[in-house]
This record gives sequence, structure tokens and C-alpha cells, in this order.
Amino acid sequence: LTTEKTIQDGVILEERVAPSTGLGGRFSLLQFDFRPRAILDLQATILVGRTIGSTQGDIFFPLLGGRVHVSRPTGFGMYLGLTWAFQKETLALFYGVSHRF
Repeated sequence: LTTEKTIQDGVILEERVAPSTGLGGRFSLLQFDFRPRAILDLQATILVGRTIGSTQGDIFFPLLGGRVHVSRPTGFGMYLGLTWAFQKETLALFYGVSHRF
């Protein structure tokens, strides 16, 4: 929803960020069971992404990430993590809520 700022020859350029899609997997590195109150997971992910409609040309890029996921036995959860997209050289903070059925 924001522009991407880059510096070229001392000039700040703003361009729209192209949407992207990815495919990969997520796995738990560590899991701590605090039942009946909560479950804490330290998770990692590896993906292969691709930009769609980029003005600089579409590319494939690997993406690595990690997050902390806290969930209740009822299914409600919250998470906070970081991802790094190689070739795009982008670090992103993400957070949210989830529900496991």
C-alpha cells in the first residue's frame, strides 16, 4: 500500500511495489506447551516468490522467514515475525491473528 523508495545518483525515486506470489513451506523449530493456557511455536519458512507486473521486469526470488506464534487450545492465535526476500533485498515485519480449526 506504500511506495518503494530507492536512491539513484543522489535522487530519491518512488515506485509502486509490484504484487507478488509465493509457494513454500513452514515448519516449527521449537514448540513449548503451556497447556491449558497457551502453546508457543518458533516457526521458520522458506518460499520461492515471483513478482507480478513489475515495471523493472518480473523475477523469481527466494524468501526466508521466522515468526513467533502463540495460540490458545481453543484455536485463537497471534504471531509476529520477519522475512527477508533475496534479490529484492527486502526485510519485512509482519504480524497478525489466526484461528486453527
